[in-house]
Amino acid sequence: MNVGDKHFEQKDIQTILKHTLLTGYLTRWANVFMNASFGTKIEKCHFVDCFAGRGIFGDGEAGSPIIATENLFKVQESFKQNYNNRLQFNIHTVETEEQYNDKLKELFHRFENRSGKVFNRHGQFNIELEKLIGFTKRDPALYFIDPFGYKGVQMSDIQKIIAVNRHEVLINVMSYSIVRNYNIKSSHAELKRFFGVDVIPPDLSEYIKLSSDSKFLKNTKLRFNFEKLEDKILDMYELSLRRNSIVPLYILKKRIHSNINPNIYFHLLFVTRSRDGLKEMKDAMVEYDSLRPKIEMDYQLKHDIDKAFWADDFFSEANKLEQYSYNDFVGEFINKFNNDVTTYGEVIDFFLQNSPLPFRSKINKKSIYDFSMDLFKKNIYVNCSSQSFANYKSASADNLEIKASFPAGYKPREYTTIEQITLF
Repeated sequence: MNVGDKHFEQKDIQTILKHTLLTGYLTRWANVFMNASFGTKIEKCHFVDCFAGRGIFGDGEAGSPIIATENLFKVQESFKQNYNNRLQFNIHTVETEEQYNDKLKELFHRFENRSGKVFNRHGQFNIELEKLIGFTKRDPALYFIDPFGYKGVQMSDIQKIIAVNRHEVLINVMSYSIVRNYNIKSSHAELKRFFGVDVIPPDLSEYIKLSSDSKFLKNTKLRFNFEKLEDKILDMYELSLRRNSIVPLYILKKRIHSNINPNIYFHLLFVTRSRDGLKEMKDAMVEYDSLRPKIEMDYQLKHDIDKAFWADDFFSEANKLEQYSYNDFVGEFINKFNNDVTTYGEVIDFFLQNSPLPFRSKINKKSIYDFSMDLFKKNIYVNCSSQSFANYKSASADNLEIKASFPAGYKPREYTTIEQITLF
């Protein structure tokens, strides 16, 4: 039995969480291009599942290619029915295991009479990539790269995709797989190609050593150090992406972890050249954090798991937005932008990528927009070329200049967010 056969026996909690984030972004991504197609010549969009698997788990739960197809075709058919929109979604799957690819073809039969198209490829991702880009290069595309580990994925592959206009990548950077394979010397060359480095850096070696210690989950200091080291590894991957890219990139990352199964942990890393994509993925990540407790509770009840086993999750990011304050926003703005001329677009880009804040919030006034309104409007230390902070689009935000000259030791006034409460 290979690792794939074991994985597809039952959909585990990490996979459910991963697919929750994927679904949240796909729906937003589809709606963005559906709406954009009314005023442009966008005729097709592509979703590419680069390690598609068999499409279904032994417990009947759908895999990523089926989830993506169902969601994208649903959005497409809704727009076609309501607005006669002709934009078409094309689904591409790549799978190296012949039996898995055959299963995918069987599952996709039910989509034959739908508006979109499905293309199945039996082969290896890195070998098929050039052909795939040939199909997608004229249109918007999202490449979902979710391998069993890191083998078969090179930094150069990601750079080829993201170099194409309107192409985005969502990749699984599987930390625990690095741990499992690091001591195998023959894996080092593949590991270096994955990270795009010539030498494995000390931080990675220290991370491997620490994560191999069975005591780290029970030791608060070790747990803290472990998380910081993991952040450094993701920073290394991000830096390599940016360093070798010929165009500016927006990058977001989300740690996928559950103490229901604490030995599996990874990050989904999102790469785009579009502020629209950045904003929509940040919204999807904020929504994911709000959905996660119920997802874990439902999984716990379904599989009769003791809640106490996973209640203390040191990887949890759900409380970061809750704890983030207006004073944090002001302090980070001053550190980054004070005594300089910047644009509102640069402020948005910085806080979307480096803070837990979304651009707007439907729940409370804890957002980049709301904090910007409070800090920039009627502030004697800030001069703005416009007071229009509601638009994050480049044509507006990139032309709104901001000059801040806060004195040393500046203290903002108290700021209170107001939650919207639904009574009925």
